[in-house]
Amino acid sequence: MSQFNRGSAGRGAPRGRGDTRGRGGGPPGGRGGAADRGGGRGAPPSRGGPPAGAGQQQQFQGGDRGRGRGSGFYGAGPRGGAPPAQRTPVATGPSAVQPTPTQVTISPNVKALGVKRRAFGTRGTSILLDTNCFDTKIPEGIIYHYSEFSPSVTNKGLKRDLFRKVQALPEFLQASGEKKGNYDGESQFFSIVSIGDECQFQLQDGRKAYTIRLKRVAELNPLLLHEYVEGKRGHESGVTAILSACNIAIRMGLMEKYSLFNRNSFFIPEAEVGRFKDRKYDGLELVRGFFQSIRPVMGRMIVNVDVSTGVVIKGGPLIQIALGFLRQTNVQALSNLIPKDKTALERFLRGFKFVTNDSPDARPGRVLPTPELHYANNSSVKPQGGSWKTGKFFIAKEVKGWVVINLSGWPNMEVPRIAEDLKRSCVAQGMRWTNNPPISFERNPMSDPEVVINEAIAEHKKRKIDPNLVLIIIPDDGKDLYYKIKHIGDVKLGIATQCLKASKCAKGGRDYSTNVSLKINAKLGGTNVVLKPADAKFLSDQPVLVLGADVMHSRAMGEEGLGRPSFAAVTGNIDMACCRYVGVGRAQRTRVEMIQDLEGMVLQIINEYKAANPGKKPFTSVVYYRDGVAENQFETVIKEELPKIRSNFFPADPSTADRTGNAPAGTVIDSVITSPVEFDFYLQPHAGLLGTSRPVHCNVLVDDNMFTPDDLQQLTFNLCHVYARSTRSVSLPAPVYYAHLVCSRANHRYDPKGNFSLDAPAPRSLQKEEAERRLQEFIKAFQPLHRNTQSVMYFQ
Repeated sequence: MSQFNRGSAGRGAPRGRGDTRGRGGGPPGGRGGAADRGGGRGAPPSRGGPPAGAGQQQQFQGGDRGRGRGSGFYGAGPRGGAPPAQRTPVATGPSAVQPTPTQVTISPNVKALGVKRRAFGTRGTSILLDTNCFDTKIPEGIIYHYSEFSPSVTNKGLKRDLFRKVQALPEFLQASGEKKGNYDGESQFFSIVSIGDECQFQLQDGRKAYTIRLKRVAELNPLLLHEYVEGKRGHESGVTAILSACNIAIRMGLMEKYSLFNRNSFFIPEAEVGRFKDRKYDGLELVRGFFQSIRPVMGRMIVNVDVSTGVVIKGGPLIQIALGFLRQTNVQALSNLIPKDKTALERFLRGFKFVTNDSPDARPGRVLPTPELHYANNSSVKPQGGSWKTGKFFIAKEVKGWVVINLSGWPNMEVPRIAEDLKRSCVAQGMRWTNNPPISFERNPMSDPEVVINEAIAEHKKRKIDPNLVLIIIPDDGKDLYYKIKHIGDVKLGIATQCLKASKCAKGGRDYSTNVSLKINAKLGGTNVVLKPADAKFLSDQPVLVLGADVMHSRAMGEEGLGRPSFAAVTGNIDMACCRYVGVGRAQRTRVEMIQDLEGMVLQIINEYKAANPGKKPFTSVVYYRDGVAENQFETVIKEELPKIRSNFFPADPSTADRTGNAPAGTVIDSVITSPVEFDFYLQPHAGLLGTSRPVHCNVLVDDNMFTPDDLQQLTFNLCHVYARSTRSVSLPAPVYYAHLVCSRANHRYDPKGNFSLDAPAPRSLQKEEAERRLQEFIKAFQPLHRNTQSVMYFQ
């Protein structure tokens, strides 16, 4: 068994998700806007270094970074403030290129969090890459760690302001030798000089008196960090504490310079980068910012810098902002709000989360061989630039009967033409289709979809054939309608439903119909494409179970998230080619990242695997791709999840880039900027369509299969080519992508007629006992899939 975690790539906020990833229908909202998706264009920082002020800290001595014009602990970047809007090409001289290591030099007694690196990969074509990483030096001398608390202060902004004043007090300056330390804004303080084991400072702020107490809790020796990057020590608690001190140090000056920041990024209010075209986002604007973090890599330390984009409320009078959001001009409208608008306005005025976006020294990498893909009749295709033209489906399914329902409310919608175009596209790709015309209904968008669907199915049954496909045209803003339809199809009736957004299908076109047909065949149990056996030897030489897992948490934070469950999903293949997957979802405790019922979920997948392969040899290996786990949770995954299963890059040479300026699909780095000890690698499996392509950071936590780096990297890359709804390689292995989709369909598992909306905010006065009761109600109300749906890729 191999456990493989797609962790963060040194970035801040997790990748945002739009309402759907496909282009052939899906819930309204498409892929989400820049504020939702986390994949907007944004520009990488200049190669000279981080933005001005980024990482400036005079107390931890570090010297030059060796690149750019900065100086100080982690150096400053190009003078002038905000990151530049465009990426600047860089000539990479010999001193800028890190040599590719050929041998692993990790001490035998060092323990890794996951799997210790055994070797480096060699497969593929060499390529030189620019990365958004800048060398820095490890601080020297003991770092004194203090814990601070003041029981009467909970506001973070006030605590930072008070601590700033404390560091200006004569008694503090005397104790510290006039050297300021670094404060995280909550309870941690780090200094390069000792100010005693325990001290107390009195501060008068206006009419109120405050007591700030500091207690020394540890002395941190940076020698541990030197030993870690040289492969002489594992990632122990002392190493983690020093890294925390370093990251707090590079944030300290930025928190004083920029008033607009979140947990991961700093934003520059005057650097507005755009406004939303959709009027429903009136009152919001995008601002440019940046994210940075300290990371230990092979033989040295680096600063990872990313450009960020934040969503903020426009400045101005509060009443005007509220009216703009509601698209009203009369102030009287604020006193006559319906409950839905009032709730939406309250949530709007509470503020917004920020989404990290885009990535921009030269590092050696490799471009992995692109796998060959097989379609029906022994036809094959070799992807070029990360994409290919579809052939006849490898296993094409039959539409025995179908109904078409128009709930769009659009006048003159050409329903017969839309249905015929879609049928023609499916047949062209090998699907068998009934010669009978569909049962066609047209109803008002406000109609109860369950009544309409049952009425249409009953009409079709008069032909003595049960339909196995329901095609529904919905309004562009019909999100609630979409949820109801999916609940009816996935949970109640067990029938494949395909929603088409009115504006998309009215425009039509060959590409649109082709993309919809990819989803339909997969939903009916077909297989669109498989990997050539010679290009997937690990999968073809033996039966393998490939699992993908993810957990989705409520977007509501703090009190708003009380009583809301998190949703876990596990997907697994049920065919020998590892291309057909089933998905299992569960509701679990609030904001718990570990999958609580993993054993039961995997058992359900194994049973589906056995049912789909009667009489065949059972799988002998398991590969588990786990998404969304932070580095400090690796050990927890190993201890809690595994036992349950067992019972961004740029080419330095523009001529090697793809048409968008990104590195080619299949680019991998497993040295130089990777862990000094752990078996990890960065992989960019997809070709960019627009803006900056973002690689995934892969960490191997357990490997009973004893993969070579080449084989595991190639397997991961190959699995990015079998995502059923796309004819492009995607950014994650298909089973992980499918786990995302299963999580995103969690809403559909609740009866739309019940009181279990995940979008409505919880009451602010909700007490702990009431929140627990409400959480249990949510978990209990989470309905299982219909039996017909469990064995197909309903989540397409």
